[in-house]
Amino acid sequence: SCRAVSHNIWEASYIPARPGTYLLNVTWAGRLVKECPLKVSVDPPSNASKVICSGEGLRAGTMGKEIKCIIDTRSAGQDELTIKCEGPQGKKALSELNDHR
Repeated sequence: SCRAVSHNIWEASYIPARPGTYLLNVTWAGRLVKECPLKVSVDPPSNASKVICSGEGLRAGTMGKEIKCIIDTRSAGQDELTIKCEGPQGKKALSELNDHR
């Protein structure tokens, strides 16, 4: 669908049915616009159930010492990983993510 955002500015939206490469054809006055068709790469949706957490840091640790674990998102698709660690009485603990690409 297309909708006017302001004078001569339009917003287009569409919902792809499958992952893959799509060709987006934009026309004006019945003619294909410059640089069209545009290649749009569509990724599959992310799946949090495919994230794997492992390591000793998920079972036990010592106060005042760093506790580590592994979070493997390779099979879960593209998305953003966030972490939050809360201790007794809801007190937040310092948490840090490191990307080991």
